[in-house]
Amino acid sequence: MTYGGTATPNSEASAGMSARDRWALGIFLAGLVLALYGRFTATPPTLWGLLPIVVYALLVLLAVDVVLATLAGSCPPSCLRASGQARGGHAGAVPGSFIAVVGLIIIMGAGLGQVAKDTGAAEYLVRTVLYQVGLRTRTRVQVG
Repeated sequence: MTYGGTATPNSEASAGMSARDRWALGIFLAGLVLALYGRFTATPPTLWGLLPIVVYALLVLLAVDVVLATLAGSCPPSCLRASGQARGGHAGAVPGSFIAVVGLIIIMGAGLGQVAKDTGAAEYLVRTVLYQVGLRTRTRVQVG
């Protein structure tokens, strides 16, 4: 290691990120910046509430892990909300715009569904419901 006066960029740290990871990070940061812009400049009703769904969809299309995409998609709604602890209210008491809440529910549902599928809980749940209802054959399921 040399401690000379020249400042060189850390190429080892950036070499670990692929182009896909850099795009994903850029989309996440752009979503946060746009959410903050929408919070401070837009007056309701607006379509800024769709921003979390767009961020989530782009990250999933880039094949980012669904749990990470869900976390990244749930950050812009908190930036879009006009309420919070600093303003004296509870963070979850006033959800902000209705469309942001719907988007957050969609994102969380997709993330939960992927986790349930990966862990096998979804298959177990379906089998349990079918067994309890009494649908044990393919014909019974088709007839209803």
